[in-house]
Formats: sequence, structure tokens, C-alpha cells
Amino acid sequence: MRFVALRSNVTNIINMPAVLTIALAMSLVPTVSAARATKDIKGIHKASAMGIKLAMFIGIPCSVGLFALSSPVIDFLYDIDPERLAIASALMRTSAIGVIFLSLVQTLTGILQGVGKQHIPVINLFIGGVVKVVLMLTLMKNPNIEIQGAAISTTACYIVAGVLDAIYLIRYTKLRLKVMDTFIKPVVASLVMGTAAYFTYGFVMSKLSSNTIATAAAIAVGFGLYLALTLWMRMFTKDDFALIPGGRLLARLQYGKRAAESNAVKG
Repeated sequence: MRFVALRSNVTNIINMPAVLTIALAMSLVPTVSAARATKDIKGIHKASAMGIKLAMFIGIPCSVGLFALSSPVIDFLYDIDPERLAIASALMRTSAIGVIFLSLVQTLTGILQGVGKQHIPVINLFIGGVVKVVLMLTLMKNPNIEIQGAAISTTACYIVAGVLDAIYLIRYTKLRLKVMDTFIKPVVASLVMGTAAYFTYGFVMSKLSSNTIATAAAIAVGFGLYLALTLWMRMFTKDDFALIPGGRLLARLQYGKRAAESNAVKG
């Protein structure tokens, strides 16, 4: 129990991406509800698929980025000794995996609320909570695992809840997702981004010996590369861009000015 404060610090960082996915979930509720009210099945499918795609677009790179830069980010935000930094970094890497599923849970909660199934996310999160408690009580008794048990159990909770929510939504709405665009492309782009950010940090750190500058440089390179890969891999369609804030600018970058404007006129 010596490192409860470290766990709290890591949790604060891990929850940062949740601000975006919570906003996404809230925006999905009225959209899906309106489609449900008019019995617009295609509308429900379109909004749901887009919501899940955006959740993965946000969650996967955040997960990979926090994993790759766990130590630099914690060292940047908190002034702690090397021993505690090593423990916090390990906690961060374990917890980072859960970011993907936390993003999924929050988004699916919004969608399920929109289709009138508000109780499903509650039930599934309760099941995930039971798994968390059982794992935590089991793992934290092991002196070799100790505080890592909290991170592992929390991640397991989100995985269970996210998978159960997804299974129910797919069965209830007959939703079909484009696996390549929704999952595979973000994973590939995020892995490239994470690798580039990791080596950028090492290079800048070796030259300047400044964690602040090296971390900032790594994040900037990673963000820019991920955005470039998103456009190059055509992760989003013209219709997708029409639903995204700032989507017109991104559409111009991906398709060119004329193509983007032509699509806007048709819409």
C-alpha cells in the first residue's frame, strides 16, 4: 500500500483521453435517439459506426503513446525519485492498455443509451467491477505484483465491460463495422507513431539532456506523424469528414480542395 499516491497520479494521466471520449459519447446520444425515434436503422448504424471509429481513433494512439512515453510523461508531470518513477512507469504501461477499452466503454454507453438500452452498460460495468474486485484481492496479495494488481484489475474491468457492450450492440442493432478502417488502420498508425515518438525522445534527450524538451518533441513528432498517416491511409471517408469538427480542412488535405468542395456541394 506504499504506492497508492503513485497509482492516483497514473490514474489522473490515464483519464485525460476520457475527456474527449466522454464528449463524443454525449454527442452520440441525441443523434442515435433521433434515428431510433424515426426508425432509421441506417442512421443508427451510421452514427454508431462513426462513434466507434472515432473512439478508436482517439483511444488507440493515446494508449500507445502513454505506453511508449510512460517514464518521460510521469517525470515531466511529477517530481519523484528514480525508484518511484520506475514503479509509476510500470503502472502506466499496464494502465495504458485500458485506455482503448475505456474509450470504447464510454462511447458504447452513449450509443446504447441512444437506442433505449440504458441498463445494459450499467449491468456490464457491474460485471466488469466484480472481475476487478476479484482480481485485485487476488493479485495484490502477491508481493511480486502488489500495486500492479490494481492496474491489471482496472484494465480487466474495462476490457470485460467493453467487450460485453460491443457484443450486445452488434446483436441488438445488427451493426457491421469496417474492421480495417475502425481497428487495423488506427493500430498500425499508432504503432508507427509510438515507435517514432520513443526514438525521438531518446535522440533529443541524448543531445539536450532535457526531459521537458525531449518529451515535447516526441509528442509533437508523434502527433504530426499520426495525423499524416491518418490522411495517407484514408482512415476516414468524405462522409466521415462531414461529421467531424474541422473535417472540411482535413478533407482538403486528404482529397484536395476541389474534391472536398465538390463533396460539400453534393451534401
